[in-house]
Amino acid sequence: FLRLGESLASIREELVATGDVPAYHIEALELFEKKATSGALFGDAAVQVHYGTGVTGGNLGYHVDACNSFVHMAISVRGKRRLFWRSSKGGDKYEANINAQEPGDVYISSPCLFIHGVEYPETDWSTRVCAIQLRILCTSQLELHKLGYIRQDTELLQRVASAVTNLINSDTLSLPSFGEVTDVYKCLYGVDYS
Repeated sequence: FLRLGESLASIREELVATGDVPAYHIEALELFEKKATSGALFGDAAVQVHYGTGVTGGNLGYHVDACNSFVHMAISVRGKRRLFWRSSKGGDKYEANINAQEPGDVYISSPCLFIHGVEYPETDWSTRVCAIQLRILCTSQLELHKLGYIRQDTELLQRVASAVTNLINSDTLSLPSFGEVTDVYKCLYGVDYS
């Protein structure tokens, strides 16, 4: 993720050199760069649990996430769900895409940049669906608002989206093993789960 920070710093430096960029765009890039290099990219964790009536068809609730989802990881823990998303085919035309998610599936994306919705089957508590959503940690509404400035300029948004896409598509991303996680836990809390 340091490479993402470096890419954002490069974009920021190029924009500063032109001298024709609003200060709030520079502040937004500085904030994103800080988040990328300080370990805050996946610092906002939300556990989502769904059971009861299913969410399907016209009830999917298509939406675009807030800007703390420029870099977003979803981990399917229990049950099955399906991610529906739309990709632009130019103009007003979209292509529908569906990704099934089962326990153990993980994806990294930028859902603040595309329309999507999640389908859940009808379940009871014993077959509930559980997923963990990890987003950029914003410690105030002001930080979230600042990140939003990136989406206000098409050229800036394209450059940032390209930097994030390059990170996501790189072969250097990998999840830690259970042993690596327990090693860190042991260092932090003195508890050995191995």
